[in-house]
Amino acid sequence: MSPELWTATGAAFSIFLSSAGSCYASIYAGLFVLQFYKKLGAKSFCPIIIAGVLAIYGLIIGVLLALKLSDKSNTVTLQDSQHFFGAGLAVGSACLCSGIGMGIFIKQYLNFSLVSTRVLSTGSNEHSTNGTESEPLLSNGLYENRGVMIDVSDFFAYIALLMCLVFLEAVGLYGLIVALFFIGK
Repeated sequence: MSPELWTATGAAFSIFLSSAGSCYASIYAGLFVLQFYKKLGAKSFCPIIIAGVLAIYGLIIGVLLALKLSDKSNTVTLQDSQHFFGAGLAVGSACLCSGIGMGIFIKQYLNFSLVSTRVLSTGSNEHSTNGTESEPLLSNGLYENRGVMIDVSDFFAYIALLMCLVFLEAVGLYGLIVALFFIGK
């Protein structure tokens, strides 16, 4: 493969994978906004802003790699282009994993913040011979949502949510730092 193709593929991976991670996290962050906008107001947009930063990490590396390709005074060697490919893959995969983690976390947070009743689906009501209701020893496990109430209007619960998202986003930042080292070599 030519050095230009290695570098361009690295740039494409950095943008595509980091944008995919950002998109996945933004889906659930958007649902968070829809659910909590009345309680939190503009503060409900913080998770979607944090999720959007992941795409910016990939864009930074993609632009740096495109600048390496457009610089005609400096020829790109095969070894350098493989470093550039690794840089794109490093930031892209780190941001993808970060976005998936953020999405799963927000999804679980939304599930736990719902208040619902636990309803056991046992099928038909069986009565014993003495007229009392009997229940199977082992349930069939069909419960509706077993969530607990999390009050996001509580300052500390909201800060805990944001801190978890920031540390999940740090994985993407680590990928950006590694990619910058790859490009600088």
